[in-house]
Amino acid sequence: MQFGSNATQSVSVDLGTSGRFEGVTQFGNPSSLIVGDQDGYAAGDLASMQVNKNGEVEGFFTNGQTQVLGSFGVAQFANEAGLEQLGDNYLRETANSGSRTLGFGLQSGAGEVVGGAIEGSNVDTAQEFVNLIQAQRGFQANARVITVQDDLLKEVVNII
Repeated sequence: MQFGSNATQSVSVDLGTSGRFEGVTQFGNPSSLIVGDQDGYAAGDLASMQVNKNGEVEGFFTNGQTQVLGSFGVAQFANEAGLEQLGDNYLRETANSGSRTLGFGLQSGAGEVVGGAIEGSNVDTAQEFVNLIQAQRGFQANARVITVQDDLLKEVVNII
């Protein structure tokens, strides 16, 4: 049976044969029903999750069980260079890229899914530092212009 399945389940309880002293009986003093064996698992709560190389989301439960909670696909294109870039790492299928083929990680030539990894930045750090230095120099030049203007205004006021 799969996790989350809506399939019909059957449960049978053997209370013994009617009119005979077998199965479950009750006596005139306190008693309890004892289960002799168990064929399932104790209840458990979801403790953590991880994504495996195939793109399956695995859930780890407090009762020691592991279940596949879901999965996501990996799209492949005949010509990846034909995808249209939309910005912020978004791409769109075009006539040049061909239609997408969906599959799972590590199947039919698809790469592996790396769970728990953060995507690297698509920003050129060196260029951004150059832009920052240029902005700082521009600010310094503007500050000097304002200082010179203040000095000139003081001179004008002193002359008058």
